Amino acid sequence: MSATALPRQGSQAPAGGGEQGAERCPVCSAQLAADQDWCLQCGAAARTRLAPPPHWRPLVSLLVLVIVAALIGLALALAKLAGASPTSGSLAPGAVAIGARAAAGI
Repeated sequence: MSATALPRQGSQAPAGGGEQGAERCPVCSAQLAADQDWCLQCGAAARTRLAPPPHWRPLVSLLVLVIVAALIGLALALAKLAGASPTSGSLAPGAVAIGARAAAGI
């Protein structure tokens, strides 16, 4: 019997003392296993590259701007329509008012 243990078939012995070739987490520098995609210490992606988040802020800003412009246009149109309707004392000179009194011949 020998005192030295041989590595099992299929496994590799660490080269150069073990920690020199080991990969580390880019965020917290924790040591990563060869098959590890995520850091177990901080949860950061070790080898996985995450897609950047979509740029939604300019789109939402544009949508809000369009909605505000539409509401302003609607308010101006309603104000113009409300101001254009004739009221009892605002007839133009020479205009004829037709109402219940005029139809009755009074």
